[in-house]
Amino acid sequence: MSTVGLPPEIDLDALSPGEWRWSGRIPGEWLGRLSKAVHTLAWAEAEVQILRDHGAPRIRGHAGAALGLVCERCLKPFETEIAVEFEGRGVAVLTHTENAGEAIEEIELVGDRLDLRELLEDELMLAMPVVPRHEDEHCDGGHRSFGPEVAPAEKISPFSALESVRSRKRETDD
Repeated sequence: MSTVGLPPEIDLDALSPGEWRWSGRIPGEWLGRLSKAVHTLAWAEAEVQILRDHGAPRIRGHAGAALGLVCERCLKPFETEIAVEFEGRGVAVLTHTENAGEAIEEIELVGDRLDLRELLEDELMLAMPVVPRHEDEHCDGGHRSFGPEVAPAEKISPFSALESVRSRKRETDD
C-alpha cells in the first residue's frame, strides 16, 4: 500500500503483512538539529518502504535535501544537494556485532513504533559533507590579503651575485 505524506511515527503493529510505502516532503520542524547545522535548508524529501512478513520488519528508503552550507576554505555560502539511501531491520534493542560491515543495519524501534522523524534526520545528517566546500573551480581556496594591496616586489635571483663575480673573472682573464 502506498500513501502520500510522511507520518511522524509508524506503528508497526498496526500494519498488516505486506509492503507499505510513504513518500513526501519532510516538514522543517522535524529537522531541528539539521537546521542548526546548516546555513539554510531549502527542501527535504523522503520515501520509506516497510516490508512486514514473518520476523523483524525490513525498513528501506531514500532521502534528499537541498542545503546551504558555508565553505570551509573561503568562508562563503554555497548550495548543495545531499542524498542518502538506507536499509535495515527494525529491532527493539541494538546489538553489538564484530562484523558490522557484513550485517544488515539495525534500526531501533521505540516499543513497536518507528520514529520516522529521528530516522530521516539522522540519515540526512550522516549524508552531510564532513568538510563543506565549493567545487574547486568555484572556490578561491581562501586566498585573502589583509591590509592594503602591495604590488609584488621584483624578485632578485640569489645567483645574481655569483654572475657578477663570474663576469669580473672573465674580464681579468682577457
